[in-house]
Amino acid sequence: MKRVGLFMSIFLTVLLIFYFEPVVFPNKSEKPVQVASEPITTLHNTTLKYEEMPAKGFSSYINKSVGELEKQLGSPVSMYSTGFQYEVRRYKTEKQSAIIEANVSDGKVSAIKAIGDTKEKIAPFSFKMTMGNLSELTMIYPNFNFDYKGEPVNIELMEEDMNYRPLIAFDNQTFAVLFFDQNDGELFGVAYLNQKELLTLQPYQIDMHAPPKVEAQSQGVKWEEINGFKAIQSTETINFLRAIDQLPAYESTIQQQRTAEAIQTDFLTHTDEVLEKQRYTYWQQMRAGDNSETSFLLSSEELSALTKRTTDETQSGILSEPVIDATFSLLYWYSDPFLHTRFMHEEPEVLGISFSKENVVVLMKRVDEKETKDSGS
Repeated sequence: MKRVGLFMSIFLTVLLIFYFEPVVFPNKSEKPVQVASEPITTLHNTTLKYEEMPAKGFSSYINKSVGELEKQLGSPVSMYSTGFQYEVRRYKTEKQSAIIEANVSDGKVSAIKAIGDTKEKIAPFSFKMTMGNLSELTMIYPNFNFDYKGEPVNIELMEEDMNYRPLIAFDNQTFAVLFFDQNDGELFGVAYLNQKELLTLQPYQIDMHAPPKVEAQSQGVKWEEINGFKAIQSTETINFLRAIDQLPAYESTIQQQRTAEAIQTDFLTHTDEVLEKQRYTYWQQMRAGDNSETSFLLSSEELSALTKRTTDETQSGILSEPVIDATFSLLYWYSDPFLHTRFMHEEPEVLGISFSKENVVVLMKRVDEKETKDSGS
């Protein structure tokens, strides 16, 4: 019996060591087991075919005659030629509760931008809806594939895009970019676009052989008038967006406008001095279409260094190009987590905006109480 007891004791001891040794002394060289991936239906599955929503509201007017749209909205309160082969028309809204703007090319509507409370015109979406509300209507897709004039197109949305600028497809081959506020996550604007507008503005990563480009008109264009009109309307748009966020409107002064114009002129005439060599090369390549990037934006540090060449006053803002559609760019910047903060200062500020064809400078500085303000501008 003693031998049996001794045997059982040894056997149990060995058994316990066998089981607990991997826990106490884990094998550090062990690699994760590679398991073959299985196709699953998630928002990040790039093979998942996006669904198209039935076209209604403003989406049903894209690619239609502008006359059809104006049967609904009435005559425009303002319109101007952009110098980029299309014109912009703005329409009156009830109690000035919204901004509605259409791009018109050859008499047809190529884009409609709606900001604020446009009621049922943006149905099935609604002003101040959340991403949760949107998910009840449709899935948010990361990839869109279609043919444009016989050429395959692939559009990819990043996580930030899906959270703040999701893309929605309709069954009439049009799209909507929805813009959600960085502060409260609520919808503040929608841009309805045909395929050409979407591929020209390129708000997402787009893979195609030759994306369409909008060339500036070379003859019969009064750029000074166009640039001034864009600056006025952009000021109205920015102040409208700030009102949605319950922030005070920017003030306007002749001096701040002149400062913005001077800074822009300095950049365009001395770009090689303003930018470091690598960035200057990148800017040149972007302008020539020789790289994959389609836009240029000064960093905060670059903008600060640039403004100090013209003024000792502290300025913040944006310098970017190409800005083909000013209102669309403002919507994009306002939904961007990095750029949005530049428009969120609660202290009184003055605003200056300067356009030079597709280049734009948006410049803000805190109000100087001693500064004489031009209340009429």
